[in-house]
Amino acid sequence: MSADTFDLERNTDAATSPTIKVEIYDQAYTVRSDGDPEYLKELAEYVDQRMREISSGTLTVDSRKVAILAALYIADDCTSSESSTIRPMSNWPRAAPSAQRCWTVC
Repeated sequence: MSADTFDLERNTDAATSPTIKVEIYDQAYTVRSDGDPEYLKELAEYVDQRMREISSGTLTVDSRKVAILAALYIADDCTSSESSTIRPMSNWPRAAPSAQRCWTVC
């Protein structure tokens, strides 16, 4: 699997899926997705927000380091502090109709 493909379930129709344009941390991405475009845009906005929060509170300007820190904070956001288990997606900003998606950065 390439570094640009994120899939939980192999999707052979990925090439025919529609593309959605999102912007994260001042970088434009075209993402091929079989899911709800509005949900993907919400996820991108959430990632962008977390990256901006982190970059405003740290001295690093390296966007890859900010992205790694954001990934750690987002993973922490998804983890219950009481039981150390992943919270149901219904507790996330908006639950996806299916947790199994194929997203490819074009």
